[in-house]
Amino acid sequence: MNPIDETFFDMMQEQFWMDNGADLFEDEDQYFDAVMEEIITIDEEFVLEEEMLEQEVALAEERVVADYARLQENYDMFSLFELWVRETILHATTLINYDIFYYIFISSPWMMTREAHRRVVRTERMDTYETYWTIKHPNLNDDRNSRHSYRAHYRVNKSTFEWLVNRLSRCAAYLGSVLRGGYSVEVQVACVLWRFANTHFGYRIAETHLGVTAGSFNNVTNRFIDAMLEITPKIITWPIEDRERALNNAREFSKLGGPDATRLSGVLGAIDGKLVVIQKPAINGNAYVDRKSHAYMNLMAICDARTRFMYVKTGHSGEFMWKDKKMIHQLTLCYYITAETMMPEYSEAA
Repeated sequence: MNPIDETFFDMMQEQFWMDNGADLFEDEDQYFDAVMEEIITIDEEFVLEEEMLEQEVALAEERVVADYARLQENYDMFSLFELWVRETILHATTLINYDIFYYIFISSPWMMTREAHRRVVRTERMDTYETYWTIKHPNLNDDRNSRHSYRAHYRVNKSTFEWLVNRLSRCAAYLGSVLRGGYSVEVQVACVLWRFANTHFGYRIAETHLGVTAGSFNNVTNRFIDAMLEITPKIITWPIEDRERALNNAREFSKLGGPDATRLSGVLGAIDGKLVVIQKPAINGNAYVDRKSHAYMNLMAICDARTRFMYVKTGHSGEFMWKDKKMIHQLTLCYYITAETMMPEYSEAA
């Protein structure tokens, strides 16, 4: 036996002697065997307890591993859920950004603000001052290719919109409207431009998203048309009495497409026609219906090299196309052209 077992044996022997265990045995060998059996029993119990402890440790380790795996699975599920939420939000944002009502909201005319400025107007007799307005919108810019531009929503750039507001604000129809406490000029012009740019833009959508009632929506449209009829003869003019303007148009047309492009000389304008959708008139309505059973009104326009209108004619029904000989001969423009009184004098030397 090793020293530890000998010490343990001596302790057990003393314990048996103190308990009068020697009286139970006939000799020392029998006593020794009993002590050894007791030691073996205690040792087996110790080994059993050690095995049970190892099993408990192993079970604890398995529980730890299982808990870690469960946490990892929950983390992965949370990561997948978070990814799904992000993709859903991104998809929803994309749909919102492409939604027509979102565009109506961000381009609302009620978000426009204007600032007054003074500028000098030089005349032959004296210099005078006039007030002009600059328009600002928090969500719109002047980028031609942007979805958040003036051109994308109102079909004109910012400078043209400001010029139109300043020019129409001097018309009698708009002066009376503002004095009576009506909508501001920029709001009225923006609503009408949006209506013209979106043919099927109804009264309910205008009232819900633009904040303009159905009656006011119709009134501002009629007011805009009356004002445009008032100023159009002064703006859309044919260069019959302006030879230099006609020559500039011809030069600009000849430069289109680059220096290698072949162009006609002496071109003053480009002509095209358009069928405008209208409601069928109550009187002679069938005259405005085309072969597809749609009510149209014909529009013919001539523009210069910068796409600025020089001549506009409308009012004829959609029953005839502009290419028809009958329709062309009904135009005043055709009469002036054939009479050689519509074209200014032109020469290549100029």
